Amino acid sequence: MDDETFLAFIRNSVAAYDLETLEKAVKTLNDNIASRRWGKPPGLEVGSHVAAVDFDGVFGWYGTVIRMTGQGCIIEPPGAKYTQRISFKRFIMRIVDEFEWNRACLAAEERAREFAETKVREAAELEADRNDAIKNRAQTAQRPKTLLAMNGGVSVYRGALVHAYRPDWDDHEYGVVVGVTPKALDLSSPETTWTRRIIAAKHEIELLDEVQWQLVDAELRRRREEYEAAEESGKTSDLRDYSKVQIPLG
Repeated sequence: MDDETFLAFIRNSVAAYDLETLEKAVKTLNDNIASRRWGKPPGLEVGSHVAAVDFDGVFGWYGTVIRMTGQGCIIEPPGAKYTQRISFKRFIMRIVDEFEWNRACLAAEERAREFAETKVREAAELEADRNDAIKNRAQTAQRPKTLLAMNGGVSVYRGALVHAYRPDWDDHEYGVVVGVTPKALDLSSPETTWTRRIIAAKHEIELLDEVQWQLVDAELRRRREEYEAAEESGKTSDLRDYSKVQIPLG
């Protein structure tokens, strides 16, 4: 089929196909065009510093090529602890010069610094809020709110020490209540740098005493230290899923 015949076929056939089929056809053509137009950049090899943007221009990465594959390569972004697979059929890829690469590295370092500072600040704010809740729990305990959990009604308040278990997920959550709504409570834990929303109707909720909380608090902080050590060495995928583990309370 020559070019004119092919184009005539497309013009005459478009109306006969539904939109989904046409979108798939366009995607196939785009992939083919990208592969023909760009493909593997000349001189690309392991160790090359590259910039890659997907064909739609939505996602982009800088990185160092650490492995070549049959239809693409694996790159490691500057300062990252992960890799990204790049397909020659789906990405516009080019080798960058030293000046551009250094700018990319500096930008990555700045983003990492800002992220680390934000993480430390938010963790400090969360801990301060948690400590405030515990400090004033005697007062807030005088004004409890009753939530209907799976194991019945439970009176909770800001500063309450809680173990929440979700049977359908087999998940255990521990923390200090820092917020209560008519149907849920927010838990703050030494293990994480965020709060967790606990929907009462989906959980069995147990209030802990001071002695039990000391055991829980020590274990949660140990888990946090374990995670931070694994994060530093890039081995978080090797960690145990502690959400499935109930902490022994004696």
